[in-house]
Amino acid sequence: MKKIYTIAFAFLTIASCSNNDYTIRGTVSNNHLDGKTIYKVSSVKEYGQTPAMDSTVITDGKYSFKGAVENPDYCTVYVTDGNMSTQPLLYAVVALEKGTINITTNENGETAVSGTPFNNSYQLHNDEYSNLSKVFKDTYSKIENAKSNGTELSLEIMDSLNNVISDCRHKFISVKYDYVKENINNPATWYMDLHNAAYSEATLEGKKDLLKGANEYTKTTPSYKRVAEIISILEKTSVGKPFTDFTMDDKDGRKVSLSDYVGKGKYILLDFWASWCAPCRAEMPNILEAYKKFGGKDFEIIGISLDSQKEAWLNALKELNLPWIQLSDLKGWNCEGSKLYGVSGIPATVLFDRNGIIIDRDLRGNELQAKLEELLK
Repeated sequence: MKKIYTIAFAFLTIASCSNNDYTIRGTVSNNHLDGKTIYKVSSVKEYGQTPAMDSTVITDGKYSFKGAVENPDYCTVYVTDGNMSTQPLLYAVVALEKGTINITTNENGETAVSGTPFNNSYQLHNDEYSNLSKVFKDTYSKIENAKSNGTELSLEIMDSLNNVISDCRHKFISVKYDYVKENINNPATWYMDLHNAAYSEATLEGKKDLLKGANEYTKTTPSYKRVAEIISILEKTSVGKPFTDFTMDDKDGRKVSLSDYVGKGKYILLDFWASWCAPCRAEMPNILEAYKKFGGKDFEIIGISLDSQKEAWLNALKELNLPWIQLSDLKGWNCEGSKLYGVSGIPATVLFDRNGIIIDRDLRGNELQAKLEELLK
């Protein structure tokens, strides 16, 4: 009897493990990737960890991976030509869940993932996004082809084409945001989509809304924690909050703290930028104009560079002829100042009042000029 119970228990254990089994079955059109090694890279549970990697060789246009997941997860599957800086020959984000997952790749490298609920849902989203991208590219090509052929398009046609491009740009953001918000527990969104949707959403409330549908397991994932951390930082550095101090070196290597200037009776603009950032350089003439108009007794600018090479930073300061205070810790995207203020894209600005209270963020162009005019009239 004891032996029967032991066998029964072992059977139940195996059965319960198999409930989490998945199989990835891939097919490649025309066998054009035969002999290539395909890699499966697992998600990481904590930042800084090295992800586990599995690989196999594509044979007769087919490949497969097997595994098991305790909870829904994701992986990436890809083939390269040996140069990691070029576009992969095959690439897919895969939601790992119980069942058989099918990956089909055509001769153009276009890949579709299906077979399980999470992957079917995510593929419908990718199809919608791809169709939108095609409309954008086709419309942009019409304008570029007309230019290269010397064809002059009527004002009416140009307006129509530009309206399509503008509409696509807005939809790129809204389509991604809406899908992630409604499907935040789909592990395929944890790879990049969750962070990108949070970054693209301008308002703090919108970022918070993105996370509302997360279940308890999703809340334990690095992807969720990363966005939640950004939201927490932005709450601490939102309009109406006092400044957060930090110290960095100026261009001559002297230590300068934010508190040396902020809260000392002047309006202070923090300008996050980098020498390699084209939009930042494009915005500099506007900031220079603001400094010429208002800089002095009541207004000061502090530039925070996200450069990692001191020479590039100093050369840019000379080229752009920037006369205000410039600081950098030369840590690039790991810049301590940008992390403290939740800066995930540049150019970015933070405006403090005379008492060091944040009164606005991300002002640029005419909005910056108008705000300073209002404050310092």
